[in-house]
Amino acid sequence: AVWDISRFAVSLGLAAGYGQKVVSGEMPSDEKNIGKKAATEDDAKEAIAAFFDAYTRCCQQSIASTSITNQALEQFDLKHILFKPWQKALRRSADGDDFLTKSRLAKAVDWTDTHISFKNDPEKFQPLNKDLYGEIAHHFAPYVDDHILDITARLGSGTGSLNLSRFYLLVGPRDFSGEQDLALCHIIEVKQQRKAAPLYHFEDMSPVNRLNPAHLTIQCQRRMQRNPDLVLDEVLWRDAYWLTRSRHHAKVGIDPEDIVVGKKATEKGGFVQYAVCCGKALALAHCRGDRRSTRFEQKIVEAMKKGQEQLIQSCLAYTEQVKEDTQHLRQLIAQ
Repeated sequence: AVWDISRFAVSLGLAAGYGQKVVSGEMPSDEKNIGKKAATEDDAKEAIAAFFDAYTRCCQQSIASTSITNQALEQFDLKHILFKPWQKALRRSADGDDFLTKSRLAKAVDWTDTHISFKNDPEKFQPLNKDLYGEIAHHFAPYVDDHILDITARLGSGTGSLNLSRFYLLVGPRDFSGEQDLALCHIIEVKQQRKAAPLYHFEDMSPVNRLNPAHLTIQCQRRMQRNPDLVLDEVLWRDAYWLTRSRHHAKVGIDPEDIVVGKKATEKGGFVQYAVCCGKALALAHCRGDRRSTRFEQKIVEAMKKGQEQLIQSCLAYTEQVKEDTQHLRQLIAQ
């Protein structure tokens, strides 16, 4: 859990630094952000501390009542920095007003009254040759929950897995009959998995790490999500492990500028609001990891009482390390 906690805390520090560069014009962004107020280093420290406090507080609540792990962050008030993204997500859901235009599905497909397929989008999708299409359809059909209507290769997606193969399967009714059936369709991602980078140094930390990487991902998702993805499975294909999982219609992206630039983010406490929400959401996920007891939560609360400030300072130091590493990488690329 400390890896997740630390990584997020570092990301808050990096987001604040990024925001400063956005308002000064050093980073490409919407021109309307130039000259605005951005979160400072002190704001980042406050947000990190609020994140840790929210995480610990949620663990304490779980100790008092284990039913909290069945909860989720499902709504935000009008003044909250996540109110607009939440509303946007609701509109993109299957019964929302923007489902037919703004949902993940609508943005990815074209359809008529009798046919549906992935769009012609060379930046995101690459059509498959007949043999590969047939092989994927045959091999993965048992793992999806409906008929495979189309398949494409997904380009330019991922971070640590950016150079691994990834395919999108469009799944829905065999007799698709237009707009009325669109909500019955969804995109299933087939993603090649490999071991997490830290295992290079910590392979023997836990026997769980000996699981194949697709199975390990599934185990984590099944435990940590309140409701696992509609399709969530692992497949062995071409001597590699593949994760198959549904993609949600209502995806909404949040850029760093959205939480660190502007009055709502700075003067009205939006940056801290965001950190608090993420602290609670992450704690809920971690607490679901063991439904038998609250030992994890008890250990977290005990550890935070003793070492929270030290952990915050460690994360702030690593934030600066990441910035230095980035500069070194730029120099290497330039050379």
